[in-house]
Amino acid sequence: MSSKEKLVKEAFELPTKLGEIPFSVVVKVSSGYDVLPIDMANTEDKELIETIKKLLAEYMKVSLSSHPAFKGKRINDVGRQIEPQIRHELNRAPFEVELLGKAGYPDMKLTYKGKVTYLEMKTTSTISQSRLRTFYYTGGKKLTTTAHHLLLLILASPAGTDYWKIDSLTLSDLSGLSVKLKPEFNANKTDLMNVSARLFSVK
Repeated sequence: MSSKEKLVKEAFELPTKLGEIPFSVVVKVSSGYDVLPIDMANTEDKELIETIKKLLAEYMKVSLSSHPAFKGKRINDVGRQIEPQIRHELNRAPFEVELLGKAGYPDMKLTYKGKVTYLEMKTTSTISQSRLRTFYYTGGKKLTTTAHHLLLLILASPAGTDYWKIDSLTLSDLSGLSVKLKPEFNANKTDLMNVSARLFSVK
């Protein structure tokens, strides 16, 4: 077995060796920053969570009355409609919201009373298999400080052909989350179009 083959073998064996890893450890190692747990006994933490809850409750109330169903063949299509609306709802006093780009964790940075909270949103279906990957983390390039890390899970269910309705919005503290490593080998479009591998092209 060549040295490269040994490394590939080790890569596939690593998830079993690591097992479940605290998300806070993964963030610390990859970014150098700590994940702060939410402490509901702390006045500022309690205010933060209660303010988010109030804004999301207002969004749900308005959404159910004015926009009870979202059109989309796939749940991802629905998420692309709902998530910007929620960002807009959160982007008002006392919060400052900064969108952190399209790809990779986290979606946005919330600033509340000068303190940062990272927020990730995921829209998923009530009919999805629970073992399908919903959350993933590939590195800490977007993280710039020690902060709270929250996940907003948007649960939607079918409401007719190609229509979906929001069932619930669930906010979770990621400081207690455990994650698993899933090795993946990938290639981009340029790699796949490499002339040396091409057999033919029909136009």
